Amino acid sequence: MQKRYFLEQLERSKFITKDEMQELPWNVFWAYHNRGHLFLNFLMSEEIIADNNQIDIKKHKKFLNKKIIQYNKVTDRLDAKYNYFENDEEMSVGDEKSYSFADGIICEAYLYLSILNKKRYLNKESYISDFK
Repeated sequence: MQKRYFLEQLERSKFITKDEMQELPWNVFWAYHNRGHLFLNFLMSEEIIADNNQIDIKKHKKFLNKKIIQYNKVTDRLDAKYNYFENDEEMSVGDEKSYSFADGIICEAYLYLSILNKKRYLNKESYISDFK
């Protein structure tokens, strides 16, 4: 897979997320969920830019899987803390921010994995690029 192709996919993903941030009504969950998307986008961009022309798909899949495991631990811990939401207990604001941020990172990691596996493609209609 070419470096330029995957960077373009990251760029489209970033602008889709930014559009969602403007369109969705503001609440803590979606605000921090989308910040999780952008944070992983930033980390992946740095990882890809460090590569030469061809990206190391295996290395990036490993990186994404580590992030999924790392942030699943955060959501699992909070699920357990709130008894898996069986009591309709309200989360504290700090816990809600942590949970939604981790959820956004996991969400975006699965998107990037599907792009690396060539099972997903963000087309040009989703974002008109100025990336050269």
